[in-house]
Amino acid sequence: FFFLMAEAFRKLLCATKAADLIEKDRALYSVTKSTTVEETLQVLAQHKVLSVPVNNEAGECTDFVDVLDILSFLSSLCKDINSLVHMKVESFTEKPVGEIVNMSNKDPFISVNETDGADSILDLFAARVHRVAVKNAEGKITTVLSQFDFVKFIAAHSDTFSNLAKKTVKEIGLVQSWVLHVRKTERAIACFKKMVENGMNAVSIVDVEGKLDAHLSSDSLRGLTAETIKSLRLPVEEFLRVQNAPADKAFVCVGTQTFEEIIQQLVEQSTHRLWVEDAAGFPVGVISLTDVCTVLKNQ
Repeated sequence: FFFLMAEAFRKLLCATKAADLIEKDRALYSVTKSTTVEETLQVLAQHKVLSVPVNNEAGECTDFVDVLDILSFLSSLCKDINSLVHMKVESFTEKPVGEIVNMSNKDPFISVNETDGADSILDLFAARVHRVAVKNAEGKITTVLSQFDFVKFIAAHSDTFSNLAKKTVKEIGLVQSWVLHVRKTERAIACFKKMVENGMNAVSIVDVEGKLDAHLSSDSLRGLTAETIKSLRLPVEEFLRVQNAPADKAFVCVGTQTFEEIIQQLVEQSTHRLWVEDAAGFPVGVISLTDVCTVLKNQ
């Protein structure tokens, strides 16, 4: 029976093209190689996206720049809190993004054809690729397809993997025992550096007892300007308030929830990850879109 369900899921993927996974006529936002870091952070904030394609002089899309690249660049400039105090703000805000594309080594520029099957897209997303550029029949890039788009599509078709959908995330093995965390009193810049050093997109923020209190992710940098960059010196909770980012315990789940419930929650809350907490409120794991894609691929 389980094999049949996996078969139904495989059939769905083979019958679905890359173009079918994206909302029709979605606008494509982009920047150029000479766009500054500050301008790019505004574009990302304005459109509520984590990444934008970067166009060359000929107007062709050749790279992605995302919040993690910008964070990696910031981290390279700030060895510690003192270097942030003495840093020339312009060395960060005025940097052309063409010079920092894929600085995180996590945002390679990969393109697919709009007619490529969803099965090959899932292979990429399960291999930690966060997004791909989509080309039309003329070879022109028309849109970007992300892991979130894929998971949103799959959420509407959980009947094709119902056996897996009904298992708890603990049964599937998606709950680790440890999760990267910072104290809510730590300065924002130190928390961001910890993320970069650990190759993470986010960290959980804990209170004095070590219980989950909030979270910080690379997208919290969006909208940062030359004027507000000094807020990186603040305790992380204050920084989140300044940035109008959620400074409370959002995006939380428990290990007894089913895989299907987790997928629905990711989509409904429009988030890239959920923090798993135990009965006492301690963080015991994080479930990302990559994790979901990997489980779907390996079923």
